[in-house]
Amino acid sequence: MRDGQPPPESAAEKIKKQILKVGDGLEFHAEDDLPRLARMVEYHFTSSTGAILEGFRTGATEQPYKMPYYAALISLLTNPPNAPPPSSASGEADPKEEEAGEKETVGRIVMTDLVRAFKKSVDERKWREIRLLIHLFAHLVITGTISVQSYLELLQSFLSVVDELGVSAARAERVVVCVGEALIRGGSVLHRHDSKAVDALLAAIEVYVMTRQARKDLVSPYGGCIGEDQPEEEDTLTHLHHALGELRANDFAPPAFIPRIHTLFPDRVSDPKGEFVLPAVMVPPEVVEVGDGHGTSETKAEGWATCEIELFDDEIVPSPSTTSGWILRQLVHDTISIFEINRKECARILLEFPNWFESGSFKPPPNVSLPPPSSSDSATPPSTWSLESLIVSSILSTIIVLPAPQFQVAYYTSLLIELCKLSPSTVAPPVGKSARKLYAALDQGLDVECSRRFAEWLSQHLSNFGFQWLWKDWVPDLELPRLHPKPSFIRRVVELETRLSYHDRVKGTLPEPMREPAAGIIPAEAEAPRYDYEDPEHESYNTAATLQNLFRTKTPPETVLKNLSGFPLQPANGPLTTLTRSITVQTLLFIGARSFSHFLNATERYLPLLRGIATTDAERMDVLTAVGRFWRESGQMRVIIADKLMQYGIVGGEDVVRWVFSTGSWGVGAEAGEGKDGEEWMAGQKWDLLRMGVDKVNGRVVGVRRKIVMLEAEEEERKGGRRAAATGMGMDEDGNGTAGMEMDTTPSEEVSGAGGDDKSSASAALAAALSALSSLQQTQKAVLVAAASAFVTSLLPSHDSSSSDDEPKGLAGLLGKGGWEGRSDWTEEDWTVWSRWGWWREFCRLYIHHLRTYTSTIDALVFSSLSTPVEGSEEERALKLVKGVWEGVLEVAGS
Repeated sequence: MRDGQPPPESAAEKIKKQILKVGDGLEFHAEDDLPRLARMVEYHFTSSTGAILEGFRTGATEQPYKMPYYAALISLLTNPPNAPPPSSASGEADPKEEEAGEKETVGRIVMTDLVRAFKKSVDERKWREIRLLIHLFAHLVITGTISVQSYLELLQSFLSVVDELGVSAARAERVVVCVGEALIRGGSVLHRHDSKAVDALLAAIEVYVMTRQARKDLVSPYGGCIGEDQPEEEDTLTHLHHALGELRANDFAPPAFIPRIHTLFPDRVSDPKGEFVLPAVMVPPEVVEVGDGHGTSETKAEGWATCEIELFDDEIVPSPSTTSGWILRQLVHDTISIFEINRKECARILLEFPNWFESGSFKPPPNVSLPPPSSSDSATPPSTWSLESLIVSSILSTIIVLPAPQFQVAYYTSLLIELCKLSPSTVAPPVGKSARKLYAALDQGLDVECSRRFAEWLSQHLSNFGFQWLWKDWVPDLELPRLHPKPSFIRRVVELETRLSYHDRVKGTLPEPMREPAAGIIPAEAEAPRYDYEDPEHESYNTAATLQNLFRTKTPPETVLKNLSGFPLQPANGPLTTLTRSITVQTLLFIGARSFSHFLNATERYLPLLRGIATTDAERMDVLTAVGRFWRESGQMRVIIADKLMQYGIVGGEDVVRWVFSTGSWGVGAEAGEGKDGEEWMAGQKWDLLRMGVDKVNGRVVGVRRKIVMLEAEEEERKGGRRAAATGMGMDEDGNGTAGMEMDTTPSEEVSGAGGDDKSSASAALAAALSALSSLQQTQKAVLVAAASAFVTSLLPSHDSSSSDDEPKGLAGLLGKGGWEGRSDWTEEDWTVWSRWGWWREFCRLYIHHLRTYTSTIDALVFSSLSTPVEGSEEERALKLVKGVWEGVLEVAGS
């Protein structure tokens, strides 16, 4: 390498790159370039076999939009066009040519390697690769390269999974999607070959889709429509079922936008060995998790139905219930998933999709004029499909899909930003239309978790484009009740924008009506700590000033703790009062409020003091209340401070749960936050705190479990080494076993030598980890049970029969007012209950893999303790709704 230049590419690297770049560029002409590439592959195959095979494997599984091109190329390598007849000039067979004809063609070798990769993917349960290779096989069946019967038998073996006893929903759905997509792509050939077998496949899919027990209501994006008789939600499998119905009605014609590249080469010579026969492949059983088994704080999507929201009319974005809509949506999703590591490349490829489809599949951009139609297609109306709308709607519907998107919201956000930068004139309009459609959905019962992710995406998106937005279109919604989802959403977006910038910058982008303090959208001044004892007129000002001086002079924690007992209003020789505790915590926060590092330094220096004043549940609640009062204007800082207090062991998860569900938890009085509980729930700030506390506890349990698995593996490895050493002691110099001697296989100090100490320390570490796990699990159970109990109690408050007020409360009160349809009469308390109902659903969805461990405890302590409501009453309906969520997620987790 000279002058810092990379070494030149080898011939193998060049041919591999040519395979991966097949079809790239506007100058690519399949009719000429594919045969030329096929000849290059054949010429270099002997010297670059590994690189060529890898190129085909990578291309097929990482570039699904090129599938027809790869199928045509493999077909050319198997059945080359215009091959000379296998005879000599004299008319007699040439022995050399006969010997050459017996050799495997390059195409057959490639297919053999792809089948090997397919089997490996099946064994490793890499379902995306399995699907994409099945797609490739379908195209090769269409070209006549793969045996139709063997492909049909492959699909039959896959679909037999749905008939397994106790098959999981996730496993069954995957094979149904694999077979359904195979029929959409290759059904025309399969149906001509064996119509009865294809009809049997379609019937099996229909039976499964129609008879499965899927709780689609738990993942409906409109789960907030409480009390309404909602139409049956359509999930992805329902869409696939409808698409297959359309396929059958259209005589199994594949989507028109898929190019038929193989038809460009009609004069190919048949392979003398016949069509390639796919071997039988059986789907292995599910893997049972060992070790953790509970997942992480992130929801596992296994077993859940997937219900995506539709943002555009079918004329603009084809419905996923059609063959074209299904394939296009899946291609977008697959591309986004494959290129997650490179969002810039992903954006470029998505916008170049028309290059891989038939001409005219999408409506051209406004500034591009189409050539006049030829006589052959003059009767075909121009397409109304919008590529950019398809891409944007696919991304945004994925962002808010329940229970969780595949990747972090930040990835999808950055991808949309790259798309807008690449083509602002064509991508920005559908982004704006989609955002307005989702905003309108807030008044249609959009789930609170969907709303939270929508706000997170929109704030991040606007921060990359100068915070410019047509806020004036939403000004009329300020007349709605303060806790209505629409003004609550605007408030949340502005809060998140301020976190990404600063107060005055964001405030300047808002219209005047939204800047008014009465609108409640943005505070008059930037969020800042509110130190209750900063005013010289405050009765505790001198006490706080004294404490400030102690902190600033770095007085030892023990000394400060002793001085607290002598504070004014503090009873002699008595426990510290709530006021003293509030002054202490707020003053320490005031000292550390200059920056995050100041806070950490002050807190770490006075950890003994904080532990000394927070020894009981009530005292820890005082500490958290003081934090809430000090940072009552910043939900973000409340989460950060509470997180650090949990990390330092000052407060625990149960304390955070009690704090979140306590009314007026930021203190007493209007200034301190009375009446803001509903606002905090609607905006998701209370949920942020609760999730932080639960995640912290769950994370510790998961971490210790992983450590135990690692220690057990190390212990097993050591045992294996000791057994090998023990066996070695019974071998003579020639390596033969010592005859007539009984070996003691029990590990001993003589065998392990100096490793005895290692064994002892390892066993001690494992024992300590198991002990820690037991303790952490008790804490986890307490936190999860406390949270579940708090949710249920707030939604189903006990009714006091002696009260003159017979109006039902909680969720029953909402049902008594007509549910979602009666929301015009809801009070702020009603909206608070409605948001808690949404967060209860999200709590169960998110943590079900942890919660199910304590099912019996939650049933006994939370649900069994509830009084039996009157039959037919609103309380009974409310109980069925709340308990139905719990039972539903347990059903999904066990499927």
